[in-house]
Amino acid sequence: MKINILASYVLCIILYSTCKKDNEDHDHDDDATTKISLNWTQPADGSTVKFNDTLLIEGSANNTTEMHGYEVVITKASDTTVSIFDESDNLHSKALIISKKWKNGFSDSTKLIVKLRVAKDHSGKNNEVFKRTIWAVK
Repeated sequence: MKINILASYVLCIILYSTCKKDNEDHDHDDDATTKISLNWTQPADGSTVKFNDTLLIEGSANNTTEMHGYEVVITKASDTTVSIFDESDNLHSKALIISKKWKNGFSDSTKLIVKLRVAKDHSGKNNEVFKRTIWAVK
């Protein structure tokens, strides 16, 4: 019984320490002023993805200070308030590799917006957003 309580206590300490909002060794001094260098390789702006095919969303982001992950969101161009795809990775690095896949379920021609949001910090106030327009087709 005492071992279970001790194990639970240790687990709570580990979880708490990994969920800290920020770490002292993060370099946030230039977060608001630096510009992220993005090499967005896929999809190309204006490209098409056929029904039941997979769209690759790939690229890399680099910054002089540590970034805090990225999010890929796909919406219809006619209604950007509803996400049809939304996935993120909470990575901490000055160089991020972006890689996500989305399967097209639209059986008609639909104009879509692919947004790539790169987080400069945990607050969400210093994100950089990049956009591409693609077409889901029959």
